Amino acid sequence: MEPSQKLEALSSQYNLPLQHNDRLFYNKHLYRLSVHMFRYAYPELMRVPTIDNWGWKVDTEYRTSFVTTLRKYCKKNTDRIRIENTVNGAILNYYTDDLDRLKKIIDYVLRLKSKEDDVDSIMLDLLGIRYFPGTIQERNIHYRKKSLPYGKFKFQIQGERLEREEFENWAAWADQYPDDIKINNKHNTRAWGTWCGDNIGYISTEKMLQLVKFKLGSNINKIIEYQIKETK
Repeated sequence: MEPSQKLEALSSQYNLPLQHNDRLFYNKHLYRLSVHMFRYAYPELMRVPTIDNWGWKVDTEYRTSFVTTLRKYCKKNTDRIRIENTVNGAILNYYTDDLDRLKKIIDYVLRLKSKEDDVDSIMLDLLGIRYFPGTIQERNIHYRKKSLPYGKFKFQIQGERLEREEFENWAAWADQYPDDIKINNKHNTRAWGTWCGDNIGYISTEKMLQLVKFKLGSNINKIIEYQIKETK
């Protein structure tokens, strides 16, 4: 079974919504599973707000065990976890390129949910899966659903650290090609220039890209290519 078919089957089996992501997660992962972790299962178990831990005491054994277990599993498989606190809990995002591991985590969450009749347990909800519709080799490709940036630009240039004078020199040169190069906020650049990895311009064609490479040389940190790809 192809990965795309396997992903659709997984989504259908667990009734999880699928959402397209235009690039790899952290430049290496294809999939992200999101799980909502509520603070407590019942309002009467809420603690008095404190300054620490986003105004809550998060000392429930179930939540600690769940997060710790996934952290260990993540480290073992070179995946990634990120936790974002919310008003009524937190969102745990699990990143991976393996659909079998993704299924194991879904099954684990559902097993924990089946025990939520215990008033001391924490509530969990599976929110959905976001996915990159390409491959892990396509690190510098961003997929668009309908149109290219500003309708026509196929490439984005991310620069190295540029002093203000260096950026202004680049912007003045680019002004010669208004139909083929677009620079955002070129008149509002920081007083000290740009950071490494900043977007310093959009390029329309492969031919113009070669000219830009000649102009900028080692001042280019990364080139992002945009492609149109319809997804369900």
